[in-house]
Amino acid sequence: MPAIVDRQAERKKIVLAFQDCLRSKPFDKITVRDIAAQAGIPHPTLLTYFSSRSQVVLAYLDYIADQSVRQAQEWVQAHHRSDFSSDKDYVRGLLLCAVKLDSSSRLVYTGALNMYILGQYEPELSLQIRREFEQWIAVLLQMLAEELRITAPAPVLAHFVLACLEGICLGTYNGFFDGEICENLLDFLSGVIIDAIK
Repeated sequence: MPAIVDRQAERKKIVLAFQDCLRSKPFDKITVRDIAAQAGIPHPTLLTYFSSRSQVVLAYLDYIADQSVRQAQEWVQAHHRSDFSSDKDYVRGLLLCAVKLDSSSRLVYTGALNMYILGQYEPELSLQIRREFEQWIAVLLQMLAEELRITAPAPVLAHFVLACLEGICLGTYNGFFDGEICENLLDFLSGVIIDAIK
């Protein structure tokens, strides 16, 4: 009797193998065979789940977008506005969660940066990146509106916040901002958000 395979679990294993490949090889040097070897499966088996490296990359982008949104949602569920002395402190806490750059987050961010660059050349990836940003914008708007009990701020504010967070992540990742500068930037951004929504 043939073994029953959990296709979703296998796809996730392959996506995580691609992430592991990012630890040892530059993004543009990773092949489908590398990913298969890292996942511990034969190359032809990988091709039954993903027809190309681009398909693995798209699935990875979905994975990191879902992880980022889930991380922010978990933070909101675990922290209530009443736990903070002000709206600004609450927003600052959420922003700190979003720019957390521990070793696993740095790896995800490395993959995301490579994909943003690749998105300039691959239309399907570019559309996926746009969907990721739209999802993040919607989540930011919803969280700010629900927890701070305000009407949803203008979408331009959510776009501004996301652009600032990306810049802070990039600057921190590349060593331009140390911990204190990052904290000051987040503090300033929190103040801008609160001023904009009040």
